[in-house]
Amino acid sequence: MSVSLVARTLRDGHYVQRPTCSASVLLAATLQFLTATVLELAYREARYRSRRRITPELLEQAFLHNALFRTLLGTTTISHAVPDRP
Repeated sequence: MSVSLVARTLRDGHYVQRPTCSASVLLAATLQFLTATVLELAYREARYRSRRRITPELLEQAFLHNALFRTLLGTTTISHAVPDRP
C-alpha cells in the first residue's frame, strides 16, 4: 500500500483535516505489516491442511489459532460468501 494512497484516502475521506507525512507513513506501514502477517498465518494454515488456496475458512481458522488476533477479532464474523464469477 503506497503512502500517497493512504494520505489521499485520509484527506479525501475527511478522516483528518491536515494529515502529516509521518501519519501516512505510519499507517501505510501498519497496514502492510498486518496484511503480511495475516497472509503468512493463512498460508501456514493452508499448508497444514494440504490446501493450495487461501479461503475465508482458512483465514478464520488462522485467526482463531493466533492468540493476538483471537483477542483482537474475537467477536468478528468472516463472511463465507463467495462472489459470483462472470
